[in-house]
Amino acid sequence: TRCGYCMPCPHGVDIINCLTEYNIAHMMNDPKASAMQYFSLIDDDSRADSCIDCKECIPFCTQMLDIPKELQKVYEYFGSEFDHF
Repeated sequence: TRCGYCMPCPHGVDIINCLTEYNIAHMMNDPKASAMQYFSLIDDDSRADSCIDCKECIPFCTQMLDIPKELQKVYEYFGSEFDHF
């Protein structure tokens, strides 16, 4: 939802942009363009795969999302940069 209550992540994950790009990817139905946007917008060490599942973000989420679980979905969808280029 981009509210930002879960930020900053203590491990540097860009939670907001990771989830936003994932949601846009599903709306656009263009996986390659979505992957290009995800990998160009979000730094290597701020991507979903940097989440260590510490769950420190969960109590701050007003939408009651299991953010680490959602970030795992983002990682599974986008995979690694080498899967797309």
